[in-house]
Amino acid sequence: MLANELPRQLFPGTIANTNMLKMRGIVYRLFLPIIRILSIPFAKKILKQISIVLSKENISNFVYLFQFSYYTNDGEKYISGGGERYVNDIASILSQNGYSVILFQLGLPNSKFIWYKQHKSLWVIGIPGRSYMYPLVTSLLPHAKLSIYSGYLNFGYRLLHPNIMISHGITWDDPYSELSQKSIFRILQNIDCLISVDTNTLSWIRTTYSRYFVSHADKKMLYIPNYVDLNKYRMRQRNFTEQIHIIFPRRCCSQRGFWLVSKILPDILSKHSYVIFEFIGFIHNAEISNEIDRLIQCFPDQLSHKQVDEDSMPLIYQQSDIVLIPTLYSEGTSLSCIEAMACGCAIIATNVGGLPNLIINNYNGILINPNVDELKKAIELLISNKNLRKTLGNNAHIVSQTFSKRSWEKQWEKCIIDYIK
Repeated sequence: MLANELPRQLFPGTIANTNMLKMRGIVYRLFLPIIRILSIPFAKKILKQISIVLSKENISNFVYLFQFSYYTNDGEKYISGGGERYVNDIASILSQNGYSVILFQLGLPNSKFIWYKQHKSLWVIGIPGRSYMYPLVTSLLPHAKLSIYSGYLNFGYRLLHPNIMISHGITWDDPYSELSQKSIFRILQNIDCLISVDTNTLSWIRTTYSRYFVSHADKKMLYIPNYVDLNKYRMRQRNFTEQIHIIFPRRCCSQRGFWLVSKILPDILSKHSYVIFEFIGFIHNAEISNEIDRLIQCFPDQLSHKQVDEDSMPLIYQQSDIVLIPTLYSEGTSLSCIEAMACGCAIIATNVGGLPNLIINNYNGILINPNVDELKKAIELLISNKNLRKTLGNNAHIVSQTFSKRSWEKQWEKCIIDYIK
């Protein structure tokens, strides 16, 4: 089944509104330089508010972390996705080395004031205004020991130095992305060190800009895959009872394959009354929330949704038989996938982004193309074959040992120390 033959919800939007978005994008880019000039007085007011916070809280010897979202834009709700856990762990490394960590995210679009709060090892500051204000304000911040950008895009071309840019996977494969290769290249030229969680991104960059690397062979690009805390995520003996527990441990959004899963669930649950299914993760919009409610009403005894804290996840994986990682686009080396591997789950993942760095097809999981038919076929195969689930789960656990959190920490600590010095 081709992408354009899939239900509209899998790639939300139509050709008409895609063209409208492109036109809006062209107009926006034409007027952006003028908008930025007019926004400088407002940006300076925001910078003054940030300075007051740093002084009031006696925050010094600081490192910046830039990530578009950590809390919701009003600062009220922690999102608790893979990206948020990743920056928490980087902040922990920095804190242990004596640095204060400040994370800047998008604040309320119609506000004139920042908000700030402390969470774990970092301070979080929400920058108000439209999205174009964010790169403008962050480019004018006072000097820090180091600036770490979480995600390749959204930060403009005027990056602070020294810097480390984290690629969490190719994100410009979004069907509605208008990012040009020229724009990606301009960002690359301003990066001091690129850390990619997958090899897919590095291969794409080296292939696309091969001429650049002839004269810039020393460009610092590192592959540091995602990780799992093997002390928390452990394999437990499974009973392999008749009841089969399937989970989707991801943010409920289009790119993570939510609509792919929701389309096949009615057939799976109607056919197999002993299958229990759970969505576990943050719900991104009202449309998805309504769809989950509809499915729960249809299968109240078989289907549920919950959002839990990180500490609850090991037990959830240990009690699950099959884990779905059906990403459509914008994927690196999924934390959820590695955690499920460590707990010995049978995994079905799409061959998107960095997932093939984690899953060897038919050895420690099943790799499929991102379409409805292959997902349904793979689920049916694992439901009907207990021995296959056991074999894939055992192998997944073995492979997961390669992705230990301790190894990840050592690589990151060395990189941080090198660039701060």
